[in-house]
Amino acid sequence: MAQNLAREGSAVVPSCVFAGVGGYYASKQSGLAGVFRRAADGSDWKHALREIEAFTVFVHPRDPDLVFAGTADGVYRSTDRGQNFRRADFP
Repeated sequence: MAQNLAREGSAVVPSCVFAGVGGYYASKQSGLAGVFRRAADGSDWKHALREIEAFTVFVHPRDPDLVFAGTADGVYRSTDRGQNFRRADFP
């Protein structure tokens, strides 16, 4: 079984899994819209970006700290592995 770990230099950093929720589920379930995040080996999902429908989540392939979310309000960016998101300066 492969380990869900990304290597940065000699340090081992746990990977994360992201899910963007929008559309039908976001409109029918209160508090469900946005981006959710969990550790790859974890089971608890946490809201990383709330109240905005998210349709796409992209983790940079060489820099896992950089995460983008395509939302109904435009593009949001995280520089800390999806812990915090801020609106990007482009649509």
